[in-house]
Amino acid sequence: MASLSLDVATREDVTDVCTLVNDAYRGEGGWTRETDLVSGPRITEKAVLGLIQRPDSYLLVGTMGGETVACVHLSRSGATAHIGLLSVQPGLQAQGLGSQVLDEAEQFAADVLGARTVSMKVIDQRPELIAFYERRGYKRIDRSDPYPVNDNAGEPKVSGLELLRLEKTLD
Repeated sequence: MASLSLDVATREDVTDVCTLVNDAYRGEGGWTRETDLVSGPRITEKAVLGLIQRPDSYLLVGTMGGETVACVHLSRSGATAHIGLLSVQPGLQAQGLGSQVLDEAEQFAADVLGARTVSMKVIDQRPELIAFYERRGYKRIDRSDPYPVNDNAGEPKVSGLELLRLEKTLD
């Protein structure tokens, strides 16, 4: 397998990132999909472009052999960096790429953003995904948010979806 290269996204990456994220979250393969919980696209090209253009926002794109295979988004609020959209091409999941991207995102948060902690939100009805993050040192914090139905992230198929907050202190 070729090595993963992670770089800051540009406008040229918009379509590939949009396809990757929607395949990872709402596609047919992979263990990270949410198709039983949420319908519709996870993100649009317009939203990806907005993340790239925002001054406090970093979208990192992972490529292997010239193909977009992973991505992660980071933004900062004070001493905390928020991690989102962690995505790995479904056919490459469960091979350690997600852990590698997460490690590099945390390093980027510390080195580039000056963050001391990282946080993320995960759908509370995804125990296997929450366990993945807990094995990597993330802790549940006592706050959750309702699923963002007005945020163009898809329509819940089940009632009561919430986003659980997870946080990790960086070394």
